Amino acid sequence: MKTEAKTIFEGFYDKITRTNHNGRIEPFIQRLQIYTLKFAMIVNVISELNLRITGESMAKAVDMMWSIYNDLIKIDRDELVFGKVQANMKRLSDCLEKHGKQTRSFLLNYTKLTTKEFSEAVENLIAQNRISLLRLRTSGRSVEYFDIKKEESYFS
Repeated sequence: MKTEAKTIFEGFYDKITRTNHNGRIEPFIQRLQIYTLKFAMIVNVISELNLRITGESMAKAVDMMWSIYNDLIKIDRDELVFGKVQANMKRLSDCLEKHGKQTRSFLLNYTKLTTKEFSEAVENLIAQNRISLLRLRTSGRSVEYFDIKKEESYFS
């Protein structure tokens, strides 16, 4: 018989193991599975005063671990920079994190990237689903806005 807690955990386990990670963070991803069970037990003991993990306790633990998982992915993706394109991508995403939705001209001026460097970085960020592009038509001309995509909760 499958409990609600086991169903939630298996869904989380499948979701994080299905994603292709590079070797740098894989050991941390594997540890998250055990930490999820440990956190679920701690949450359950605090709230239910027993050792049988409930679905609610598992959901809270999964939500905490999902946040940690996203932080690991972000560190790997944004902080461990190995090339010029990645450095330019980081400059753009840092600018959008700091200033929110911005136009192409603002981003070009702020980051001091060439048009070619900017286009290459933007294409990669969009392909990786890290930023979004919105084109608005005003007074007969089109204005491009870029915005950082927000992290979502595991259950949203």
